[in-house]
Amino acid sequence: MSPMLFHVGGDTLVWLHEVIGIFDVQTQEIADTRAFLERMRALGRVEVVDAGELKSLVVTDRKVYLSPVSPQTLRRRAELVEQTGRIEINHSE
Repeated sequence: MSPMLFHVGGDTLVWLHEVIGIFDVQTQEIADTRAFLERMRALGRVEVVDAGELKSLVVTDRKVYLSPVSPQTLRRRAELVEQTGRIEINHSE
């Protein structure tokens, strides 16, 4: 199977096989998550993908993406890409 791209918001696509997890942005209130994000920021490995209220953290093996798209929507997109190999991009987010 060839690598598939996954739309995480804005104009940002990531390789689906690099996604480690999709989390609600509120998890950054947990001390361990906050420390992880601080380390990633210090390394320049945190990217805000689009303006708006941040709703999710997409952790990949290279970066953490902060997205205004809900974790539930991102999970559905990931499942759709895995099932069909097609990227669904909704510009009304």
